[in-house]
Amino acid sequence: MVKFATSLSKEHNVDIEGIVSVPDYPIKRATQNVELQVTNIYCFSKALPTLPFNIVDAARSEADNKKAQEAGKQLPDVNQDLHKQMAISWGFVFEIASVFRVEKSDKLKHLCEFVGLDMEMEIKEHYFEVMDVVDGLFVAMFDSLNDKRKKELEAVGKQYPFEPLKYLRKTLRLTFEEGVQMLKEADVEVNPLRDINTELKRKLGKLVLEKYGTEFYILHRYPTAVRPFYTMPCCDNPTYISEYDPTLLCTRAQSCGIDQKSIDAFRFGTAPHGGFGVGLGRVVMLFCGLNNIHET
Repeated sequence: MVKFATSLSKEHNVDIEGIVSVPDYPIKRATQNVELQVTNIYCFSKALPTLPFNIVDAARSEADNKKAQEAGKQLPDVNQDLHKQMAISWGFVFEIASVFRVEKSDKLKHLCEFVGLDMEMEIKEHYFEVMDVVDGLFVAMFDSLNDKRKKELEAVGKQYPFEPLKYLRKTLRLTFEEGVQMLKEADVEVNPLRDINTELKRKLGKLVLEKYGTEFYILHRYPTAVRPFYTMPCCDNPTYISEYDPTLLCTRAQSCGIDQKSIDAFRFGTAPHGGFGVGLGRVVMLFCGLNNIHET
């Protein structure tokens, strides 16, 4: 085990098992008066031996590095999901900020400028931990709206009558396969390996409401073919997405033609992670039963 431990380089992600004990002699170079007698070490995410920078190199330059965008030139594409995943190397990422899309807005549920809520977190044992956060967050949001914004909701209801959102204290979780099966049992044709469109989502929502009494639920284990390259295939069925593995992530990114620079960050000791992003305007639209996001 000692040989294995000394072979680990900086920024490797490891799990350590051991026994916490009080040493015979006081510890002078630590913040605690106990020590860990290590019994097992597991490396679950390796970093490259040579990292792009160290603590000294990371010191910010005082030089002004601002660069103007040429007039009339289209703004460059920036994938915020990739940047969130890169930032997870340094901890939990949570933000509420303005989002701008360089594209036309011609749909009832689509905006070019909106306020987005984004989260990315390290996974300790299973991706269900991400769903636990989603569950607690949205239930708290719905409770807060009902408790603290009654007057505002009543005002909206006078102009756009709607029924209060039905949701459970413990959010219902269905796999994509279970959702497809519910549609098939209702004699609805659906491809089990393709994403479901808006019409099918509405039909599934009605079926879930009838069976489980909730309008808010989580659908997970989506088909790999309809998800971005950075979603990890399930270990028990690669047709569906589930967890995260850095080696397989890089392999999948390369197979999708993703630029090497976009995936290098995952080679520098990134922990298993997951997250989500949601437009708050769309949340308001669905919560208030509005048919057009522009009314939010």
